[in-house]
Amino acid sequence: SHTVRLLRDLGRDVVVLDSLERADERSLLGAELVVGSIADEALVTKVCRDHEVSAIVHFAAYKSVGESMSSPGMYWHNNVAGTVHLAEGALAAGVQHMVFSSSASVYGTLRRLRLLNAQRSVRRMCTPSQKQRWNECSRGTAKLTGFAR
Repeated sequence: SHTVRLLRDLGRDVVVLDSLERADERSLLGAELVVGSIADEALVTKVCRDHEVSAIVHFAAYKSVGESMSSPGMYWHNNVAGTVHLAEGALAAGVQHMVFSSSASVYGTLRRLRLLNAQRSVRRMCTPSQKQRWNECSRGTAKLTGFAR
């Protein structure tokens, strides 16, 4: 909702593509909503063309670290494969700019974390590797197509 508000305050038209599986339509503050999946390349292409989209801000990645450890396949499917499909659909519509928002989780491997004067081991999270895979995919896509990350 903060990004929708800011973009609208700046005079930009906003259309939101969301499955609503983890969102509430009220958070869109009246922005136009298209219900669907980022993995549906044809839908992404259609929305981008119909609304003359020039840039995408991608907030559709799952971000629960605990859930990513218990259901890694679901996370790989949405966060990596879904994002690739989103990029492919956008490119097919001529969209050249995408921001992938991923700051909701901690990335990297921590060996030790000092917490209340105690040392505790922290295992590597699934989500960071998904972010790394997307970075690799998007770098390659940018080199081949001119897609700006």
